[in-house]
Amino acid sequence: MNSREELLNGLNNAVNIIRRLANIQERLNHVRLQYRNIKPLRKFSIIGKIAIVFWTILSIYVYTVSKDIVMLILGLIIWVLPTFLIFSSRKKTKNQRIVEENKESVERNKQLAIQEQRILNELQEVQTLYRNYISSWYPIDYCSVDASEFFYNAVNNYRADNLKEAINLYEMTLHQRRIEANQRQAIREQQLSNLLSAQHIAVQQQQVDAINKQTASINNVNDSINRFYRGY
Repeated sequence: MNSREELLNGLNNAVNIIRRLANIQERLNHVRLQYRNIKPLRKFSIIGKIAIVFWTILSIYVYTVSKDIVMLILGLIIWVLPTFLIFSSRKKTKNQRIVEENKESVERNKQLAIQEQRILNELQEVQTLYRNYISSWYPIDYCSVDASEFFYNAVNNYRADNLKEAINLYEMTLHQRRIEANQRQAIREQQLSNLLSAQHIAVQQQQVDAINKQTASINNVNDSINRFYRGY
């Protein structure tokens, strides 16, 4: 960039390209966050397994006590089989619902994949513009909307004569922002400390007590006025 006009034109291109990159990144993140995971099918629940084991053990115990094979068969038929059928039916119902949800998720993910591919195609175009127009002179560490706009405004407003001066000015600004942010954080922390201090609590309690006394006095006056009018 041999002249101020060339630098401004270059920075203007950088701002536009980096803005497009930021917009693409935002849209890409938005699309990718909408992908749905495919849910696995349910297996036999732990409760169902425990129930079946319990009824099976109970049936065996009854058989052991009675020494009657018929009691064992009846126990299996009356206790174990219904439990198995109930939990199998519940598992089947849940899996049918999961299958339907997965079908919807697959279809939705297909649509999102199409959107994502369109954005990626646009990204390739912008990457080509970046390589052709600004990668040879613009520092990649400052490839952000905030930095590029700052550089352009600094040169355009004669606060910097070249990119190096604009970068130094930007670093000074970032440093000042960090100092101000730290000061604001320190003030917030000090305020919290003050709220927790015994002295502050005592002062607040005195203020509350004073307000309560004032409220009580006003109530007493109102009661006196009301009694006076009731006398008439």
